[in-house]
Parts: sequence; C-alpha cells; structure tokens
Amino acid sequence: MLFYFTGTGNSLYAAKHLDAERSSIPQVMRGPQLEFTADAIGIVCPVYGYEVPPMVRDFLHRAKFLTGYFYMVLTYGNRHGGAAELAQTLCQDCGIQPAYINVLLMADNWLPSFDMDEQKRLDKGVDAHLAQIAADIAARKRWIAPVTDADRTAHREFWPASAGCRRMPGST
Repeated sequence: MLFYFTGTGNSLYAAKHLDAERSSIPQVMRGPQLEFTADAIGIVCPVYGYEVPPMVRDFLHRAKFLTGYFYMVLTYGNRHGGAAELAQTLCQDCGIQPAYINVLLMADNWLPSFDMDEQKRLDKGVDAHLAQIAADIAARKRWIAPVTDADRTAHREFWPASAGCRRMPGST
C-alpha cells in the first residue's frame, strides 16, 4: 500500500515504480476512512523547502497506519537538506516508527531557478536508484538516509529563524 503526493509528477513517477496499489493523498484525505492496514505502507512525496509538504504532514498526523514496515521516499531536485532526518522526526512525532526513509534525486522543476531543458538532459540515474529503493523495500531493509552537517546547514540557511521554522535534530 503506497500513498503519494505529487505537484509536478516526479513523485507519481516514483510511486508507479514502487507499488501497483497506490493512492493519492489529497483524494484519501477527502474520504471518511484514515486507518490503513497492510504488511508494508509507504509514502512518496516531494521535498518542499527541505521538508515534507504541509498536506503530507497533515496526513501523517491524522491517519493511523497499522503495519510492521512503514517507509518513505522523498523526491528532490537539487539538495534534500536533510529531509530524511526531518521526516523521521515528523513520523516519530505522529507515533509512527519509520523503518526506511530514502531520498531520490530527480529533475529539479522549481521553475524560478532551474532550466527544464537542461534538467531533462541530465542523467540523474533515477531509474537505477528507483530499482535499488524497490529492492530495499521488497527486502524490508531498515535504513534512514544519512544526513550531513552540510545538509543541516543548507536547511538552516534556507529557513531563517522564524516562528514557522523547524530546527534540524542536532543543529544549534
């Protein structure tokens, strides 16, 4: 069972490669039932400002996932800024113990900063990385993508101190 949130199609592309049984988070959020049971339950979504998008955060807070294997795949285009660590903290805040969180480099489609023609020409190894992620999930690998101090710094620099800013675990 896989839930996805996509704005431009990158996360849907990844979701299609990971599970035949997938549901759109915005559609599921409109329904009356937010309790899900499966052997494995996953979330695929983009990284927005180095974090999980607000709708996905809301979904994680409101839904109940009954599974022995909860995983997330976070798509990004340039820098993930430690999104896996932030997602792990978010899951734990929601009472979810993630078994696996990985980040997936894809075309950066934030149009104010990136040329889509150039992004299309770059070989970011998406399909090979998706195959590895699918194999990890099938094997029920337990792993959270590592985060570096440089990732934490990128996140800190992107989100100046404000009321809405989340601090990276381990940051000062």
